[in-house]
Amino acid sequence: MKKITLCIIILFSTFSKAQNLSYGVLIGGNFYQSNNNGSSNQFASDGNPFTLNLGGYLEYNFNENIGIKTEVTFNKKELKYEDSIDFGLNFIDISPNFKYDFGNEYRKGFYMLFGPRFSFLTKTEVEGSETNDILNKTNIGLQLGLGQRIFKFIDIQGKFDYGITPFFEDGNSKSKFFGTYISLNVDLEKMINK
Repeated sequence: MKKITLCIIILFSTFSKAQNLSYGVLIGGNFYQSNNNGSSNQFASDGNPFTLNLGGYLEYNFNENIGIKTEVTFNKKELKYEDSIDFGLNFIDISPNFKYDFGNEYRKGFYMLFGPRFSFLTKTEVEGSETNDILNKTNIGLQLGLGQRIFKFIDIQGKFDYGITPFFEDGNSKSKFFGTYISLNVDLEKMINK
């Protein structure tokens, strides 16, 4: 994890003067559900399907309308298995999304996002005890979202997310996530180099 953080810091400092590059932090939450394929082994959201997520992003625009925005976020999901066993899951999500900005100038208005989400399970707690051998360590999803620059360096953004690969498999039983991510994105590059 320290090596990843160091690489991100080096990338940010190396490219911070590039006009087409932007980076920042995000804070938000996700509303999620577990999509089960109808078997008796089912996961369900544990009462409150909203969880906080934190992270950062790196964005590069190719022209005034098209770019790539990659987000790295930490989020936690709480589930119940068969309505009785509590699960707490920690994930690192990496989302390299294609971005289309509808304005005349990039990063100044309304935009759309589309792309994959790669989730890496970092911790699993079952009834308060840590375990790591029950669930799939990685899962992949698709995201479609919209956003709007609301202040000079702040965006509000929402993305729909649908899991393509399951986080849990037991014979024919498969469980996937689907939900919505809502976040506030602070453009640090714009704040630092204004």
